[in-house]
Amino acid sequence: MNNLEDFLKDDIHKLSIAPMLDVSNRYFWVFLRLLSKKVTFYTEMIHCDVLVRLPELHDELLGFDPIEKPLVFQFGGSDPKKLAQAA
Repeated sequence: MNNLEDFLKDDIHKLSIAPMLDVSNRYFWVFLRLLSKKVTFYTEMIHCDVLVRLPELHDELLGFDPIEKPLVFQFGGSDPKKLAQAA
C-alpha cells in the first residue's frame, strides 16, 4: 500500500473488535460476523502459564469456529521460554 487511496481500496478487515468483559464470546463474534465479514476479533489476554500448565484447557481457550476468522489470539507473560512454549 503506497498511500491512503490504496489502503481504502484494499479489501482488508478495517474494523477490529477488542475483547469486552462479559460481552465478547463466541456467540457474540458469530453474531457480529453475520453483520459484517470485514471484522477482526481479538480474544481476551491469557497468561502463557495457563497454556503451559493446563493443557486440558487448550480446546476451551483456543477453540474456534471457522466463521469467527479472522481471530487474533492474545497471550502474554514475562518469561521468553514459556512464551515460546505457549505459542
